[in-house]
Amino acid sequence: MRESLLKSIDSSLHAGLRVEAQKIPRRRVHHCLHASPDDPVQRLVVDMEPGTYIRPHRHRMSPKWELFFCLAGSGFEEVGTLLVEVKPGPYAVLPEEDFAPWAPAEGEAAAAEFEAALHELPVGRAVTL
Repeated sequence: MRESLLKSIDSSLHAGLRVEAQKIPRRRVHHCLHASPDDPVQRLVVDMEPGTYIRPHRHRMSPKWELFFCLAGSGFEEVGTLLVEVKPGPYAVLPEEDFAPWAPAEGEAAAAEFEAALHELPVGRAVTL
């Protein structure tokens, strides 16, 4: 029997992703809607729990667009935020030079402090470390 091309994103998927994200240090999980990292279009559902940190980055060598839309939460609440991410494939690991040098790397002690500072920041103000 052929797998359906239609993918459902519902509250039970979100609840399951939240449980998984809360168990791991990254505080986020991905649920791929595409079949392979080699697919020409990458589609995934991302649950981000409070305390997750995504280092600012760009796609310098392979200019790539990324589309995000929020299905639940806002990314700044005390509940899980559910995003859908769509971008061209295939998946490629970003080189270090594509990450913002002024932002700490994920997993560094300063990353948690930086992420917390972002939540306290008034609109239009810069973070100082």
